[in-house]
Amino acid sequence: MLTRQKIVIFKSAIVTATVVKQTSLEGIIVPLITPILPDLEVDESSPWAIVNHVITGGVDGILVNGATAEFYSLSRLQRKYNLIRVVGHTEGRVPVIANVTDNLRAGSYEEALQLTKQNINDATEARANHVLLCPYYYNSITEENVVQFTKEVADYAAKKGLPLFLYNNQRIHHDEKSLPIGVVSELSRYDNIAGIKDSSEDLDYFMQLLALQNQGFKVFQGSERLIHASFSGKIKPAGIVPSMANVAPEFVRSVYEHPIEASQRNMDWACALLYGKSDSKYTHIIGGIKDVLCKMGLISTPRMIDGSSVSISSINMRLFEQFKNVQLRAYSK
Repeated sequence: MLTRQKIVIFKSAIVTATVVKQTSLEGIIVPLITPILPDLEVDESSPWAIVNHVITGGVDGILVNGATAEFYSLSRLQRKYNLIRVVGHTEGRVPVIANVTDNLRAGSYEEALQLTKQNINDATEARANHVLLCPYYYNSITEENVVQFTKEVADYAAKKGLPLFLYNNQRIHHDEKSLPIGVVSELSRYDNIAGIKDSSEDLDYFMQLLALQNQGFKVFQGSERLIHASFSGKIKPAGIVPSMANVAPEFVRSVYEHPIEASQRNMDWACALLYGKSDSKYTHIIGGIKDVLCKMGLISTPRMIDGSSVSISSINMRLFEQFKNVQLRAYSK
């Protein structure tokens, strides 16, 4: 069980860790899962193995407490603990991005703002390098006040020295709609708003975001299924945020470095194997990742925070490993 003493221990453990120099974020950012024990407590024994697995596999950054981490089901203390341990385990090898969106959906505007600021304070204490905000997650944040809210959060993060990235994902938005392009356009010009991660899986929308990209505002593709299409135009995204990098970071790196139609077909095959249908719910996507990580021996149980789990057959696991190894050999030539 998580205690205040454990938080102190993990905080002291990162004091001597190498601090990553603040640079423009780009490349492959893995949205890390949260390992859960059978008693539904956060697993304290698995983090180092997962963090080392993705870093040695070639990721350029780690996103903590995102949707893949089931942040909406974690307490503030659990999120803080997740962040502290991941920063400590990275040992300065890659930057860490902390999602500071709070999981209190029904609060007022002021409550949402204060809770978000508390999470930014936690990110500062943990020595994260960047923060991420999904403003439409809150019921009280509407198109009319989203700009004001996001600017206030950006200003507060700036005081802590933390660049802010936007997060667009209508699957977890309270109204199931994407951030309006006009809103993103205005925010892209605001100080300390450094970019956006888009998980809409809407290519037309993403291309409109790419048109807003500049030196100070970077656009990241959050869907593995759109990597090739996202890199096919004149303007290239700053990077990708693929959940699959939890399982196969080397394979994701090979696709990222070779965003051609053939590699996208391979990625689509892997997505179908790991996630199921393209409209699969997060529970299935996260459950598939955890099941494979458990079979790989990187986490002790495939449980979700709500106690559920998704099982992928052992034959599919063997096929996935064989497929991954074949593609790595092909791209290394």
